[in-house]
Amino acid sequence: MTRFWMVLVATTIPFYLWSALTDGTVTVGGADLPVSALMFVCPALAALAARGGSAGRAMCSRPRPVWVLLAAVLPAALTLVSSLLVAGGDAPAVPASLVPVAGVYLVAAFCEEVGWTAVLLPALLRRHGVVATGTIIGLVWAVWHLIPYLQAGYTPVMLAGQLAFTVVFRILLVQMTIAAGLAPMIAVLGHASYNVAWTVLAAEDLYAPVTAAVATGLAAMVLGRRLP
Repeated sequence: MTRFWMVLVATTIPFYLWSALTDGTVTVGGADLPVSALMFVCPALAALAARGGSAGRAMCSRPRPVWVLLAAVLPAALTLVSSLLVAGGDAPAVPASLVPVAGVYLVAAFCEEVGWTAVLLPALLRRHGVVATGTIIGLVWAVWHLIPYLQAGYTPVMLAGQLAFTVVFRILLVQMTIAAGLAPMIAVLGHASYNVAWTVLAAEDLYAPVTAAVATGLAAMVLGRRLP
């Protein structure tokens, strides 16, 4: 796995610097992201360097059908409902570009999950339990996102909530992936589902990472009790 980590770090740093030096942003569905968000390609490059074509073949594993629907709906529902309970008022408008936005996020999630799920998940599961594996990957994921979160201008409370969310969301993704038969596409769908909900909320400043973390953590606790 040394090659994985070396390539991940080496390819990520230029995106951090690009964003820091240019203060550039990327707008997706009305929500602004720092240009460092384009680092989603880095886990795929690291996976390719570490495992070659076997990482791509692992992405083709067929999931259990019921988990496809759950992965596509649950993360978005948790994020939307928890944030709107805090914000109150009317539901946010659904952008006309929702379909292409979802497509963009599916591509981005696929690139990330080749690394996090197709490569790291099975390697860690050989030595750790489900929750420990999700926590380890979640901590790596959170640290990897820390600079982009700062570049996005999160307040200290939002930053703490988002980092906590990143860890518990990864635990949930790991749980769903295992329950679906270790099919990485479940993580792709869940990852993209959350990103779509985040975009809808963030475009109107309604996203509440602290409550999203609590709701997602509770869902992970419930699902964890049903896993062997």
